Amino acid sequence: MMRVLFLLSLLVFGGSAAEAQGRPVLMRLCNDAPFAVGVAAAYDTNPSGGRRAEGWFRVEANACLEGALHGVVGDRMALAAFSGTWQWPAGEGDFAHCLPAEGFNTGILDSPPCGNAARRVGFATQGIRHFRQEWGVVDWRIGCGDLGADADLCAATPAAIDGMAEPLRTVELCVFAPGGAEVATAAREASGFWLVSGWTHVENETCAPIWRGFPADSLVHWMTRIPEYPLAEDDPQGFDDSAFCVAEGPFTVTATSDRISDEMYCPPEAPYATGFTSYRFARNVSHFQAFVRRR
Repeated sequence: MMRVLFLLSLLVFGGSAAEAQGRPVLMRLCNDAPFAVGVAAAYDTNPSGGRRAEGWFRVEANACLEGALHGVVGDRMALAAFSGTWQWPAGEGDFAHCLPAEGFNTGILDSPPCGNAARRVGFATQGIRHFRQEWGVVDWRIGCGDLGADADLCAATPAAIDGMAEPLRTVELCVFAPGGAEVATAAREASGFWLVSGWTHVENETCAPIWRGFPADSLVHWMTRIPEYPLAEDDPQGFDDSAFCVAEGPFTVTATSDRISDEMYCPPEAPYATGFTSYRFARNVSHFQAFVRRR
């Protein structure tokens, strides 16, 4: 699938010399992810810099988009893409700017840290190749395979109503208890089955993600245990919202709800039903931080 986007030429206020050196650049953007992405471009508009940025250019899932930028100076430009909580390039990028979630075309570019009205966007620098007469061309292809250890999570990301990626939900646990804590988690998958597993160890005075994914009903459940110590009074684990089957040692169980929450039906590999804390993610929330404290 290929769509052609023609952008209006930019009027560059830098004198006749800067105008003479500016040229149109064709962007050929391809998206191999299973959801749409927004792409931003940053480029120089005069020989001394004068960086400008434009976005977001929507590229549909498993599709390509062609678009022309005008007044580009130099042999390099930079590109960035995002959808939901996924971002390209992965990591810091070559440089970063604070950009709004809505469309923009601006030469006023702030650097991180960013305020509430903008998000940090890292850019990857790309070379501009010669392309017919005075034109240049940049080819950029992105996909879940670019995201390293998160490639499988990205590939499993459902698309939201607007076609962009649903946000990746993350529960992070912060532990303040001698010897650290162990945690088990439970969530219902898109298949309708529950996945319950444990135990992940989180060191004392550290925070670590204990669950990442896309819960079918926006609910994630967890329970913590602190070896040799009772739970503190202000520990949220003291408020049991649900029950799931667990084992004393490491375990992973996939089952329907009636086979994973009632001790009468707990499977042999997870024979004990115990209380869990629950959190339901709101539509615009992707990260929740929980705490375990031992006085």
